Amino acid sequence: LGVHAMLVQPVKGEDFGPLAMNYITHAKALVVMASWNYCEKTDSSYSTYYELKYALEHSITIIPIQLNTSYPPVPPGDPMGAELCQYVLGPALARVEAYKAWNATKVAAKIFPGIVKAFSRDRLVRE
Repeated sequence: LGVHAMLVQPVKGEDFGPLAMNYITHAKALVVMASWNYCEKTDSSYSTYYELKYALEHSITIIPIQLNTSYPPVPPGDPMGAELCQYVLGPALARVEAYKAWNATKVAAKIFPGIVKAFSRDRLVRE
């Protein structure tokens, strides 16, 4: 589709955290792979909880992909994760439903317009 997706893929021995931080601070859109435990608040300051929180606080376009029948996710542990999901990934935010059958090409085609819009919005803000 012509989009350069950035995935955090550290090599053996490389620290995941700085890579994740670099990508999220330069992101125009965050594609949320909303599994049942997405946004679990863990001891890591690089968890999906903090990624989603950062995206919300910095007005980064959030594009959720629903991976389970229940939505928004209700991650285990600290209830702040479920509360953030309920607030950010609520019914007003359009999502791609991919929980019945996964097809990466179809999902990519469905999220593409949201990514283009995020880059267009960023360009308008800078002008």
